Amino acid sequence: MKVYYILIMVFIIACCCKTSKLNKAQTKCSGSYDTTLKMDIYSFVDKMPEYPGGQQELLEFILKKLKYPEQHVFQGTITYSFAVNKDGELIDKKIYGKNKEDYTPLDKEALRVLDLMPKWKVGECNGKKVPVRVILPIKL
Repeated sequence: MKVYYILIMVFIIACCCKTSKLNKAQTKCSGSYDTTLKMDIYSFVDKMPEYPGGQQELLEFILKKLKYPEQHVFQGTITYSFAVNKDGELIDKKIYGKNKEDYTPLDKEALRVLDLMPKWKVGECNGKKVPVRVILPIKL
């Protein structure tokens, strides 16, 4: 009889541990519903989106395509905010922390460069492709 109870306890403990591991795997990713885009946008995922070729290629692309507006000298950081959708396209592109009315000519040029980018490698959560918000500071 004791053996029977021990087996039941082992079975219950095993089930609880398995459920706990599943819940941890499912909670690695976090995000929220974006009312403007009308979809869930993730912030943290198992596999973050990537520019094809990696970080170095991304920086080279931006520096090659960015054309400073006339009479504009800038040294600092531009912080992009955009989402990479399930198809790898960049959506909801903006300058982080600024209203559109406050964009400088350089901010507008930086967004133009985002429009030229190829599709990114898509982010994944638990093996599924998901849209992910990216905050990308670029030091110029």
